[in-house]
Amino acid sequence: MSSLAGLVVIDGSRTPDVILPPPIPIGAGARGVAVNEGTNFIYVAASDPLKGGPALVPVDGSKNVAVLTDVVALPAAGSGVAFNPKDGFVYVAIPTLQEVVVIDPKPGSSRVVGEIRNLGIGTYGVAVDVRANLLYATNRDDKSVSVINLVDFKEIARLQVGRNPEGLGIDSGRGVVYVGNYGDGSLSLIDAVKLNVFATLVVGQTPKAAVVDPSTGRVYVPSQQDNAVRVIQP
Repeated sequence: MSSLAGLVVIDGSRTPDVILPPPIPIGAGARGVAVNEGTNFIYVAASDPLKGGPALVPVDGSKNVAVLTDVVALPAAGSGVAFNPKDGFVYVAIPTLQEVVVIDPKPGSSRVVGEIRNLGIGTYGVAVDVRANLLYATNRDDKSVSVINLVDFKEIARLQVGRNPEGLGIDSGRGVVYVGNYGDGSLSLIDAVKLNVFATLVVGQTPKAAVVDPSTGRVYVPSQQDNAVRVIQP
């Protein structure tokens, strides 16, 4: 994904993977991405999509085009984006406002339906635990993760993790949340039932995210500075 050119599409069915030209234009500052697999729509937070100010841009994956009529303005530039198939909402972290914006992306009537405010400083990454109906949001500048109940959009816990937490992944089946701590090269493991941090793993320089393969439980952690992806088997 390029901050200037737009959203890059990769065909993972080929060997090796193939980038499909051209990029989908969505404007500058593209950051977080989430996918609704049921409708094949992709949602991208951009800081200045097509010169219209910060917004969430929907992309029709069947046509590889941005649906500009359903762009939803954000109160400030967003970072992490998550889609919840249970309620159909898209959640966007807004670092400068310490909040998560809740968006109904329904075609033809897309809109902001709520804002979850007063989270930690630098709210950055978001991920949904579909089984528990909880949203986890990293707070990059105060070493914490907010746990939010998606029934009433209330923060129910704030857990201390490593320094500068950014991306996170959830294994709903095994009840574990993995948080990449960019600032200290570690991965925090959260018990999704007890809502506590039960382990911390050293994984190398600047881990940016944690992606879970639900079938195997393996966790893939990309590190920015050493250009590596570490695979963790719980």
